[in-house]
Amino acid sequence: MKILFLILILSISVFGKTQNDYSIRFDGTDDYIDFGNSTDFDFSNTSFTFGCWVKIGSLSPLPGIINKSDTNNYGWFLSIESNPGNSNHEKFRFSGTSSNSPDYFNVYSDVIYSPMEWHHVMAVFENGTQKLYYDGSLASTDNWNYSIVNTSTNLIVGKKEGGSFLNGSIDDVQIWNVPLTQQEIQQYMYCSPIGNENGLIGYWNFEEGSGTTAIDLTSNNNGIINGAIYTRNTPPSSRNILTIDTVNACESYTWIDGNTYIISNNSATVIETNSFGCDSVIQLNLTITPYPNTSIIENIPSLTADQFASGYQWLNCNNDYSIIIGETNQTFTPTETGNYAVAISLNGCIDTSECIPVNLSEINDFKNNFASVYPNPVSEILVIKGLKKLTELENIEIISSKGNVLKKLEEKKEIINIKNLPPGLYFLKINLKTEARTIKFIKN
Repeated sequence: MKILFLILILSISVFGKTQNDYSIRFDGTDDYIDFGNSTDFDFSNTSFTFGCWVKIGSLSPLPGIINKSDTNNYGWFLSIESNPGNSNHEKFRFSGTSSNSPDYFNVYSDVIYSPMEWHHVMAVFENGTQKLYYDGSLASTDNWNYSIVNTSTNLIVGKKEGGSFLNGSIDDVQIWNVPLTQQEIQQYMYCSPIGNENGLIGYWNFEEGSGTTAIDLTSNNNGIINGAIYTRNTPPSSRNILTIDTVNACESYTWIDGNTYIISNNSATVIETNSFGCDSVIQLNLTITPYPNTSIIENIPSLTADQFASGYQWLNCNNDYSIIIGETNQTFTPTETGNYAVAISLNGCIDTSECIPVNLSEINDFKNNFASVYPNPVSEILVIKGLKKLTELENIEIISSKGNVLKKLEEKKEIINIKNLPPGLYFLKINLKTEARTIKFIKN
């Protein structure tokens, strides 16, 4: 009976964190992030949603947060402004302008802003209706039936066009080309996007932690950080996590989903939920390697594994498959009667052959009447010495190192032409009516 050994190489690669690690800090003087002038951010004839987490440190001057407008306020932007009804109460402002100046809209939050605290602000433009959400709640709406004019200015985070730099921190900047519902806004408020969501065209979570490039997880538009620095002061949100579970296994593998896989798989997933209610997606990247099919060729008095492999270990079957110290070659010559097997290593997997009985007393009796071959190694003509004195000969076979019968002779032919055989290890098997013996030879 064969014994199959399993080698597993398990590696888990995690993209994302269970908790926010970094945000971006702006000094209020000259810090900002420039995302360029991509057509992805032109919304003259479409609905859109944008926003972020923000913590304002100082309101002097009144700062820009996310800006895609020029000095005439054409375009769209999110900022902190004085409340027109009460100049002592600063509020968030979502604003946009059409090409029919002075047609524009302003949506101010009805909630008085609390400085030095993290707040989540999202703006939605949909079918002539503008909405501003503050910490997941609808703060204000406006109706304005024009289209927003496109501008040639770059998308900027941390200031308004012409000045008004932000003194504070920003995290999880998102831009969508679809109008998010309140439920979706609340979902992404605490469980940030991954980057492949439908309609998400820009998402920067600033988890790089260093450098001057703000990576867009949608792969659309990376930003250049000008002066702003990373900080570990972050909002109370969590990341939706994508974990790649990379596994190399032999023959089969039972994963955390309870399924046993016998072929490679890179599409199976499971979803777990963390304490924030965010989904953690674990995706399997499994490579299955079949066990090598190992057997032993008997070349009395030696035994030879029929596969070329990266490692060999001969075993004593009579002693519970114990390792035979020092016997790590492809060929093994027993020194005592017993049962023997070989374990071979190939491509990270180990296979153990069946046990082969070896009776040294019978071998010694047989040696006295058995044939031999020469020359060995041989190039063209192989001579079998002593073949004529063997009685009850049935046939002679030439076998490859992989166990394939390449030639079969039915007569006592002492000279064999092997010129056409490729160089390598071969076995000459002499089959008698009552027994069979094998002689190893090498073809140059």
